Amino acid sequence: MSERRRLTPRDGLDLIVHDFGGDGQIALFAHATGFPLRTYAPLLERLGNRLHLIGPDLRGHGGSSWPSPSAGQPASAADWQGFADDLSATLASLAPEPRPQVIGIGHSSGASALVLAEVTRPGTFAALYCYEPAFFAASDSAAEALVAARASAALRRTARFASRAAARERLSGGPLAGLDPASLEGYLDAGFVREEDGSLSLALRPDWEAAIYEGAPQAGARLAKAKVACPVRVACGGRTDALARRAAEALAAQLATAELEVIDGLTHLGPLERPAEVAASLLGFLEAIHVPDTPSA
Repeated sequence: MSERRRLTPRDGLDLIVHDFGGDGQIALFAHATGFPLRTYAPLLERLGNRLHLIGPDLRGHGGSSWPSPSAGQPASAADWQGFADDLSATLASLAPEPRPQVIGIGHSSGASALVLAEVTRPGTFAALYCYEPAFFAASDSAAEALVAARASAALRRTARFASRAAARERLSGGPLAGLDPASLEGYLDAGFVREEDGSLSLALRPDWEAAIYEGAPQAGARLAKAKVACPVRVACGGRTDALARRAAEALAAQLATAELEVIDGLTHLGPLERPAEVAASLLGFLEAIHVPDTPSA
């Protein structure tokens, strides 16, 4: 189980921050769109003997709030810099400066947010592990079509289930069929709000999710100019789709300090489906770059 606390960054959002404990170097975990941090419990548990794991539910996820409209503009996460700011705010809450460098671990949009956080404040991370970062160039017509399709699918998503059992039955037989059982239970715990009548509603509303996907090209334009100095491993699954593979390859090529690893048999949801293999990849990366087993001074 993790310890939870509420954090209010400068922009007034309420963020739920989880501290999973563990021994060794502090590691900040950034989750993918739609999957709050507790969904990753099976992976985080495998890392606790090596890392002290913390992370927020990014804005709109879990118990964290969503930006309110301002200056006549609708609430939106189209600027993924907001996710990077959530990560930076989490780190700033740990201890007064100077703070030790930490390991950044991210999945999909969370991995992209880690890179943006490092670009915003160089030297924040000692190393970055990015599993299938969302990196879509605005000029990529295939990526544009995928972003539009995902936004459209999000708006059609079933947002309410009569009960936890109904949600489990629907999800385990559909798009999340391959999830580790504990990952699915973590998603049911943190990815939904229990209503007074016992039904479950998605914490990340479909229109919020669609806005996140619509912001991917803008984030891609920023990532295309990104430069980082710390070691980076970009990992992707051997069974992932061609566009996600291309995105991983492109970001690995963009970052001078990055290496690409393809993990056989995994899909885009690898960290949630086969956490042991992703944990082995991450720990192998830390061993290869000689990150110390003890917290930074």
